[in-house]
Amino acid sequence: MRKYINDKKPEIYAEEIIQALNLEPPIDLEKICEYYDVNVNNEPLKNVEAILIISKGKKNILINESKYIYNERKRFTIAHEIGHLFIPWHDNISGCTGIGNFNSEDNVENEADLFASALLIPKNDIIKDIEGKSVTLSLIEELARKYQVSLGAMTRRILKYTDDNVVALFYFKNGKKIVQASSASFSSSLKSGKIKESAADKMITGKMYKSKVLQEHTYNTWFSDSKEGYMIVEESLYQSNFDRVFTLIRKYTFTDNNESILDF
Repeated sequence: MRKYINDKKPEIYAEEIIQALNLEPPIDLEKICEYYDVNVNNEPLKNVEAILIISKGKKNILINESKYIYNERKRFTIAHEIGHLFIPWHDNISGCTGIGNFNSEDNVENEADLFASALLIPKNDIIKDIEGKSVTLSLIEELARKYQVSLGAMTRRILKYTDDNVVALFYFKNGKKIVQASSASFSSSLKSGKIKESAADKMITGKMYKSKVLQEHTYNTWFSDSKEGYMIVEESLYQSNFDRVFTLIRKYTFTDNNESILDF
């Protein structure tokens, strides 16, 4: 592996691993660990989700066995710890929390998240997979299955490279909204508080008994900066395990099938 210390672009190291081992999605993390002699074990860790330990030439990734029920989440965590191993300015011992949040105040953790995203969802592959396609919840779900990653990880990666005007967020019962990612062209301001007309609000408050809904709105249903005549589409997925709704909001296009849109 070449050293890119002056560049400080974590994605470079992920791309070199992919090229060196000729990897294709879904990325084989076992092959990477075997090739670079990295041991991965589940342990009852306290206060951390995972830890990378390099000592006396041995490389070990320890995963908190109580934290990871989902395979996609575990894959991202292992990729994150591999990032700590290959990014030269990271420490040899790194205990991690908030993996995959991309909003840590710790730049080192954010860099490992960027590495993991680039490793599991290679840039060239995802650009090819979204070329000429509108960003929809179905597309995100389809590609998340293909790459064996979470919806959140796939959403961030797609929105990084799409030309569509779209934002993805988590919606909670009290009306709190946490933006997960937005495309480069997105510049709208979300309304504060509960969006009572939204499918997300109806789902989280039990007024709508569907796990997945596509709904058409006027622009200022969700956004505070008025744009007359601008229609948007909300696609919401209720995530019962987290008691939240994953919501994708995008500009309405001619490709949207009116028969699949619910009006309230």
